[in-house]
Amino acid sequence: MIYLVIKHLKVKPEHKDDFETKITNWLKETKKQEYNLSLDGAWKDNNNFLIMERWSTKETYDKFTSSKESQSEWSSIASECQDKPLILKYNSLI
Repeated sequence: MIYLVIKHLKVKPEHKDDFETKITNWLKETKKQEYNLSLDGAWKDNNNFLIMERWSTKETYDKFTSSKESQSEWSSIASECQDKPLILKYNSLI
């Protein structure tokens, strides 16, 4: 079973450049995590950014996101958004 995480971030228009710098760095670092199977980020339109993550288990995802460094980075990214990011989490069927 794979743990899937889908994030939708609505970026403040005036913060788009800062957001793009932060999210690019976050994507590069998160892809290096041992139990991260894949990670992609894409602009849906000018202000909406989507992230699709695949982790080996929920526990490995939770361990990564509970670290102080991860929480600090994510808080900085979220501060560039208009609303709280929408985060959907699922276990794959098989």
